[in-house]
Amino acid sequence: MAYKITHRTTGKELRFPNRTAAESYIERHGGGLGNWDITTAPGRDPAWGLPAAMLPGGAPKPRSSRRTHG
Repeated sequence: MAYKITHRTTGKELRFPNRTAAESYIERHGGGLGNWDITTAPGRDPAWGLPAAMLPGGAPKPRSSRRTHG
């Protein structure tokens, strides 16, 4: 089940594939559980909504815009 966290002061929202990931993000980057509301999020599990630090393998590597010939 997907979860959404909403910052109580700024209104910033982030989605996570499960509650454990949401709580982990809050503890490591969000200033503690007291600053956020955690709710279930409608729809499918959103891997696209994870912060890069929470993605398996870390942040995606940027693609080169140059083509190589050879």
